[in-house]
Amino acid sequence: MSRGLRLFAALILAAGPAWAGEEGTTALPLLEMQQGARPTGMAGAFTAVADDINAIWWNPAGMARSKMTELTFAHTLFVEDLKTEYFAMSRPLPALKGTVGGSISYMTVPGIEGYDSTGRSVGNLTANSYAASLGYAGFLIPGELSFGFNGKYLGQTLTTQKGSGLAVDLGIQYRKEKLGGGVAVQNVGPSFKIGNDTNPLPTTIRAGLAYHFNPIFLTALDISKGRGSTALPHLGAEFRLTPNFHLRGGWQKQENLGNGAGMSFGFSLMGALGGSLVGGDNWGGEGTPWWEKATAAAAGLVGSFDYSFMSLGDLNDVHRLSLTLKF
Repeated sequence: MSRGLRLFAALILAAGPAWAGEEGTTALPLLEMQQGARPTGMAGAFTAVADDINAIWWNPAGMARSKMTELTFAHTLFVEDLKTEYFAMSRPLPALKGTVGGSISYMTVPGIEGYDSTGRSVGNLTANSYAASLGYAGFLIPGELSFGFNGKYLGQTLTTQKGSGLAVDLGIQYRKEKLGGGVAVQNVGPSFKIGNDTNPLPTTIRAGLAYHFNPIFLTALDISKGRGSTALPHLGAEFRLTPNFHLRGGWQKQENLGNGAGMSFGFSLMGALGGSLVGGDNWGGEGTPWWEKATAAAAGLVGSFDYSFMSLGDLNDVHRLSLTLKF
């Protein structure tokens, strides 16, 4: 691998919090870059919580719990001006007895000076990668036990070298009254080849629990383990101050990044076009997504702006923005 490609790999490995404990090399770090401001505001403790469009990335089984068509666009700014863009859509289809969803994620790396094997500069390198997914989720036990899966098409460009591949995500989720649980396996597939380099995909298993203490306060715990890395805990909470404003916070373990690494917080600002956001005093419900309560009164359209911040300690912080529509 040329010096420029090694530099590219170093940058993207430093950019994402999920790789802090990684041992060895995996392909396509884009697949490990956490998506969505709501889940990352809770420090990634979302496997059992997932009940909206964000479930496509975190646990596809959670798509089954959404009763509305959803669209979301997310932008993430990592260290060294590395950026990702993420678009996803899901829609319940009664004819299929479940929900279908798809997503596209794209990562760009700013100009990196490349060098050949002799150390001579070859100018700036082009580096980008993408992943497109299509999935389905349904209930095994109505309202309680759901399952889901995604199929993914993957691609990456490093200057003149290109590669592509396939992967799948699988998930299950259980929810009854105040307690929820979930397990997801992400990025299962054959090794990814680009140029002369072949590396395994960053297969990750996530397991989580969630508990609604009351209609406005949710806590969650996840354990994630990536290929070749140690298991990492994620702790998160969501506090629904009002129907229109939610606060979130959490912590996920980070290795060797300094004080404060892994701390996160976030918020949501929500509204409805054509009516009130909620239809009654019991807007939160017992573990019921807020938009399900909003449907009747919202005249068919609910919007959400979400923001999250995560500290990477000695590195720059990570900022995420999401815009979501439900109708």
